[in-house]
Amino acid sequence: MTHDRHDRRQQEKLQRRRQRRAQKPAPAAGLGTAETIQFPGIMGWMQRNTKWLFLGGIVILLLSLGAGTFFSTNGSTRPAKSTPTPEPTATASATASATASVTPTPQRTYSSQPAMAINVAKKYQAVILMASGGEITIELLPNDAPKTVNNFVFLARAHFYDGLTFHRVIPGFVAQGGDPTGTGAGGPGYYLDEEKNSLPLNAGVISMAKSPAGISGS
Repeated sequence: MTHDRHDRRQQEKLQRRRQRRAQKPAPAAGLGTAETIQFPGIMGWMQRNTKWLFLGGIVILLLSLGAGTFFSTNGSTRPAKSTPTPEPTATASATASATASVTPTPQRTYSSQPAMAINVAKKYQAVILMASGGEITIELLPNDAPKTVNNFVFLARAHFYDGLTFHRVIPGFVAQGGDPTGTGAGGPGYYLDEEKNSLPLNAGVISMAKSPAGISGS
C-alpha cells in the first residue's frame, strides 16, 4: 500500500511538470537562441578587438588632458617681457645743461641799500675775474666797514658787477670800477652811509668813491 502511494505521487508530479511545460508559449518562428553576427574585413577586426580599442581610447583621452594641463601651466609661468625704460637723449641733456647754466639778467637799480645780512665775525673774500684771464683777490673787512662790506656782498651775489669794466684808470694813482653806465656818474640807485675807521688809504686798499652827492653805492 505504501509503495503504491509513493508511485502515485511521483506520477502526479511528473504530470504537473508536463502540464506546466505544455502551458509555456512556443518560441516564435526564427527567434531561437541569439547568434553573434560576424562582420567581414576591417569591421570584423574592430568587432574582435572592441575591448582593446575601448581601453586605447581611454588612454589617449587621459594623455591629451594631461598634455593640455602641462602646456597651460608652463604658459602661465613664463616671465612677462619687460619694457625698457627710455633714457634721456643727448640733445635733451645738453639743452637742460645749457638752460641751467644761463646767468639771469642782473638787476642794476634798487630803491635803497640792502638790509644787514652778513656775519661780521666771519671773513669774506671777493675774486674779480678779468676779461684778459687774470684774477684780482680782495679781502673784505667787515669789522672796519660792516655796512660797506654787506652792500658789496649783496651786489656781488646778485651779479650786479657781471660784465662791468674799470671806467677810469690812471696808472700809479687810481682804478675805478663798478659803474653800470661806464661813465663814473652811475650807481645802484642809492648812496651809502659814511663809515670811518683808522685804515690808511695806501696802495692796494679798496674804498668807495665819494662825491658831493654822497658815498657811491657801487
